[in-house]
Amino acid sequence: MGRFDGSGDAELFLVRLEAIAQTYKWSEEDKLTNLVSALHGDAEQTLIHCKGQLKYEQLATKIRQRFSTQVDPMLARIELLKRKQRKSETLQELAADIERLTALCAPQLTPEQCDQWLGLPTFIDALDDDRLRLELSRKEFKTLDDALKEALYLQIWTDRYGSQFRGNLQEAFDSSGSDTGDSGIQKASLRGTQ
Repeated sequence: MGRFDGSGDAELFLVRLEAIAQTYKWSEEDKLTNLVSALHGDAEQTLIHCKGQLKYEQLATKIRQRFSTQVDPMLARIELLKRKQRKSETLQELAADIERLTALCAPQLTPEQCDQWLGLPTFIDALDDDRLRLELSRKEFKTLDDALKEALYLQIWTDRYGSQFRGNLQEAFDSSGSDTGDSGIQKASLRGTQ
C-alpha cells in the first residue's frame, strides 16, 4: 500500500487504501490498523490530535483536513481553459493531467461526462502540433482515450515517415481504419514514394 508522510496527495492515498480494503474485505479495525501503520513523518503527527477511542473515519477526516490538496473548482476550470501541451510533455502525460483537471473542476459530473464534455475538447485544443490538432478535430471521438490513441497513431506515423508523408496522414488512417495494421500505412508510403 505504501507510506504516507503528508507530502503527497492525501485524497489519492485514502482512495487507494479504500480500494485495497474493499478488495481484501477489511473491517473498520483492519482499515484503521493499516492506515496507522502507513503514516510517517508529518502525517504521523495527526495521531496526537485524535484523542480517545480512535476510529478509521475520524483519522481519515483529520488527514484530509490537514493534507488534502483539493483545488477550488474555479481555479481548476481556469487552469483547464489555459492548458497547453508543454515542450517535453508526452501525449499520455497531457491526457492524464487533463483528466485530473476535469475531475477537479466538475466534481458533480460523472467521469464519462467530464471526459466527453470537458476532457476531449480540451485535449485536442491543448496539442502543440497544429497538424495533429487539425486531424483530430475532424473526427468524432467518444472518449478522451480514443482521441489519445488516435493521436499516438498519428504521431508514430509522422515520426516514422517524416514530413514528406504528412499530407498522406488522413488518407492512410482512413484506409487502415485506425487499427494497428499496416495496410493503410503501406499504401500511403507507396504513394508517397512514387
